[in-house]
Amino acid sequence: PSTDQIYDRQIRLWGSEAQSRMMNSKIAFVNLTGLTSEVLKNVVLAGIKCTLISVGDREVCRDDVFSNLFLRKGEEGGNNV
Repeated sequence: PSTDQIYDRQIRLWGSEAQSRMMNSKIAFVNLTGLTSEVLKNVVLAGIKCTLISVGDREVCRDDVFSNLFLRKGEEGGNNV
């Protein structure tokens, strides 16, 4: 499928120029929580491709893994970016 087909709903909502700008955007999420993880998911589904994810200035803990769909089991205690 073409980009226009994939992002058809977004293009109808805010237009192809805005969709193009979003797809060329870069975004960083710091202090990632369950809520911001959900926001990040929706931003990525809207077309933003380049993301940096960080849980802040601490190690990944068990609660981070359970509340964040971008982290996997076994990443506890690891790098936070």
